[in-house]
Amino acid sequence: MARHSRRSRSFRRPLSADQAMQQLPSIADSTMLDAINTLRSFGYYLQFEREPLASANIDSSHAIVDSRRRFSVDLHSGAVEHVLDQLVSADGGYDWLELTANPPAHFVFPRSRSGDRMAASALAWRTRNVSTEGRPLSEVLESLDLEAHSISLFDRPDFLSTVAAAPSVRTEGQFVYKVLGELFAYSGKRLTWSLGGVGTGRILAIGMLPSGPAVRTD
Repeated sequence: MARHSRRSRSFRRPLSADQAMQQLPSIADSTMLDAINTLRSFGYYLQFEREPLASANIDSSHAIVDSRRRFSVDLHSGAVEHVLDQLVSADGGYDWLELTANPPAHFVFPRSRSGDRMAASALAWRTRNVSTEGRPLSEVLESLDLEAHSISLFDRPDFLSTVAAAPSVRTEGQFVYKVLGELFAYSGKRLTWSLGGVGTGRILAIGMLPSGPAVRTD
């Protein structure tokens, strides 16, 4: 069984409340992807799934290549959960959930308009039993049937190669977003992923959280 009780050394001591208050950014005329990347730059460990581009979530005042819905919000300091509540409330098109508690990782994803909270997510299928421990992370991801769900990996910086031995996580019967979240959080690196695309095709872009402290969680 995987042992995750100790915080990865890649995640430094949380900010104090005063430090967080001083450093929290204002989100101005931003898409949700812009906002996520801004929060990541401040140490928030977030994984992200972008809404499919559709007439309901575009801003017709911008060119089609830059037409995603935009919003503004002054974020107030507090627990990560409080910050994310402010963010998704200001935009209205997204929801969030916790992926792991230690290190603190969260998933921001398209909000469902039905009773099924995950109905709008393209990462809500349950995975089969996949061996993860000790395998290259890139190899493990290939075993999660992403291509069968029209999801392609984009890892041009080759961040996945920094994890030569993936952690042991439970996969069988788990939602793939949960498996991805745990694989990345417990890898010892500050790896991130953002899912986006147009039409039925999706691209899972791999990134890395900028070096620096993680925000407090309480």
